[in-house]
Amino acid sequence: MDDYEGGIFYQDKPNPEINHEVSLVGWGQDPDTKDEYWIMRNSWGSFWGEHGYMRIKLGTLLIDSQCSWGEPGENVRGKVVPNVPFAVGNTKSLVVANYVEMDPKGNAVDLHP
Repeated sequence: MDDYEGGIFYQDKPNPEINHEVSLVGWGQDPDTKDEYWIMRNSWGSFWGEHGYMRIKLGTLLIDSQCSWGEPGENVRGKVVPNVPFAVGNTKSLVVANYVEMDPKGNAVDLHP
């Protein structure tokens, strides 16, 4: 992904290493191939990709399997989040919270902003 310059990115890896956080900010569909894709914003600046963004095919590298989100104005204190999978050691921060409390089985049980 480091050398991505444009187009709809696709890579087939069954167990990709998760080591970077990005934001999915939209979605679309290629009019010719009908491939559906996420519009991903990276933190590396506008020199990378398509002015700091990437179109990445749905499901590629498990991009849509470990997502967190918040709703404007929502107070997340004390709310339980059912089984939100994410890489605890690799995630530097979340949009909604900086700390996720886990139960012994590894399920997210509480968000602490």
